[in-house]
Amino acid sequence: MAGDYYSELGEGYLQLHKEEQAEKFRILAELIKPGKNDKMLDVGCGPGWAEEFFSCQYQGIDPAKELVRMNPKCREGRGEELPYSDGTFDIIICVSAIHNMDEPNKALDEMARVAKKNARIGITVLRKSRKAADIIESIRRRFDIIKIVEHRHDTILLCKR
Repeated sequence: MAGDYYSELGEGYLQLHKEEQAEKFRILAELIKPGKNDKMLDVGCGPGWAEEFFSCQYQGIDPAKELVRMNPKCREGRGEELPYSDGTFDIIICVSAIHNMDEPNKALDEMARVAKKNARIGITVLRKSRKAADIIESIRRRFDIIKIVEHRHDTILLCKR
């Protein structure tokens, strides 16, 4: 399971991925344009770095216990089983995570469930992933795609619920 891998990396994750993730967060923040009263969920949040880029009410969820301990606004959990009420969030992001999930379609269903009507949703998909084409098609079936940005190794999708 991906959560175990990232928990084992712990602090090493910071060294391996921070700048690459920061670029994606910058792009998504520019596309999404969060407001300070927007409630945001970061699915697959890792150590919660996205909070630095989004001026809003941030919450994160990730299965990697060692990573979520780094940010008090993050909690342990899976994207496939989001512990939130229907229609809770104005913004949902899922950066470099959906292709690592055991059940990406279930995670997308959960994101749709907890998103408010007209919520802005930003998802990045690793193009090299064997699941990439299927995941992007699943995103198309669930959300209105507003913009697609090809960035280095990822496809970045800005969507609306």
